[in-house]
Amino acid sequence: MRIPAGAVSMGAVISTFPFPNELVTMDLTGKQLRSLMEHGAGLSNGVLQVSRGLEMKYDSSKPVGQRVVLFRLNGKPIDDTTVYHIATNSFLADGGDGFVAFTEGQARNTSGGYYVFKCGRRLFQSRAKDNG
Repeated sequence: MRIPAGAVSMGAVISTFPFPNELVTMDLTGKQLRSLMEHGAGLSNGVLQVSRGLEMKYDSSKPVGQRVVLFRLNGKPIDDTTVYHIATNSFLADGGDGFVAFTEGQARNTSGGYYVFKCGRRLFQSRAKDNG
């Protein structure tokens, strides 16, 4: 969803996080992350949201499992055996939208009521206060 430049309402913030998802952290291998990106590359209704510093390019003409042709974090290639600590929402963490590799995550920690919307709302309120 795009929020136009200018004044931002709390309603616009709420619409960016419309579901009551909790924040979930976990450890995934680079191979599991690549699997998530492969799945996302095949979706026609959107892609998986990723963190700043993550660069991914895919070629939809390639067969499934070979579509991700570039996958880097902060300029360094994602290594299949390296373990990465990630955060997502509870819907995706439970394999929602077919992102089943999230269900394989280790050291999984659910925020215990810390909803993704609350994070967005607090950030919005903090930025609004800082910027008058």
